Amino acid sequence: MVYSNRRRFLAAMTATGISALAGDRLSWAAAQNGLMSGDDAAFLANQARRVMDSAKLAAGQTKGKWKNETPYTVHVPGG
Repeated sequence: MVYSNRRRFLAAMTATGISALAGDRLSWAAAQNGLMSGDDAAFLANQARRVMDSAKLAAGQTKGKWKNETPYTVHVPGG
């Protein structure tokens, strides 16, 4: 999908982020408003989940230069 300007692109990305949080109900609404197809929204929601999972660092786990020395799961910058 090609966006005519930066504002439309940012609106589409915002709608996608909201739909990832709220589930299929808002994804359907975004598709109905022509901002993004349901398939595109699902793809971007999946990508967001994968990025968050890659940044997850469990208690005691080491990944690259990061080491989680807390008893909690944390998310490190840059995944």
